Amino acid sequence: MENQEVYYILKKILKEPRIAKLYDTMKDKYHGLKISHNWEHIMRVVLNAVVIGTEEGADLSIVITAALLHDIGFITNPSEPKKHNEYGAMDCLPYLNEWTNEEKKIISNIILKHKGKYPGYAAYEPFSLEEKVLCDADQVDKFGWIGLMQVIKVYAEYGTISYRNYDTMHGLAEGIEEASHIELYTGSARKLAEKLREPSYHEVSQAILKELNFFDGWKD
Repeated sequence: MENQEVYYILKKILKEPRIAKLYDTMKDKYHGLKISHNWEHIMRVVLNAVVIGTEEGADLSIVITAALLHDIGFITNPSEPKKHNEYGAMDCLPYLNEWTNEEKKIISNIILKHKGKYPGYAAYEPFSLEEKVLCDADQVDKFGWIGLMQVIKVYAEYGTISYRNYDTMHGLAEGIEEASHIELYTGSARKLAEKLREPSYHEVSQAILKELNFFDGWKD
């Protein structure tokens, strides 16, 4: 899809009053927050979701609503990033007063399952088309050079709260290697990822570890 076509579709979706209101609310919510899963990330996922959802024939109204809320768990429970999908599935509900109970349930499940098979989240794999679309839209943000920068930002941030060993170069290399095993659920997402196949996260991780080998050899 051409860029302008994607923008046109999103603008059309945002003409729905309740989604427009949610968009403004979430933009204000994220304003000034110094976190990796910031408004820039949210909007990359939203735009990815428009592309993937359009090509896959998903309900874009539901998908974009979920995309705007999918990382709310990082804000409500910043000390437990690996559970942000679980928290988000609950903490999204106060923002959905204008949605029906059935829509709330669907959106909550989409948020719960938006990490797919990513290490640590496999217990909540997406099943419906809309769940798969948002999951893939989020995961595609880890591909390409922007994706590599996002992965580094995320794991460096985890390191600041003593999460695993991401406060070390080795830990960051492990995180990059972890991201090399992302699995996608839709053909449209795989097409997007194919365009973003460089850099190879596995090669980047191995190159970092190889360089670290010299420094690791020093024993005092």
